[in-house]
Amino acid sequence: MRAELWRRTLPERARGADIDFDALAESYELSGGFIKVACERAAYRRGRRRRGIDEAAAARVVERMYRERGKLSAVGPLE
Repeated sequence: MRAELWRRTLPERARGADIDFDALAESYELSGGFIKVACERAAYRRGRRRRGIDEAAAARVVERMYRERGKLSAVGPLE
C-alpha cells in the first residue's frame, strides 16, 4: 500500500530516473501523510535545481525527516 501511495503522490512529470516505489515502501515505514510531505519536500528541493526526483533524492529527504524527528536511523515508523 505504501508503494502505491508513493506512486500516486509523486507525479510522473516530477520524476527523474526510474524510481523503485516498492523499495522505498519497504525501506521506510511511513504513513500516507509523511509520504506526501516527503514528496513535496523532494519536489521543492529538486525543482530549485530543475531536476527530476529520483530514488536517491527521495531517500535523502526521508532520512532527513527521520533526523528532524530525533530518530537515530531511518528504520521503523516515523512518529
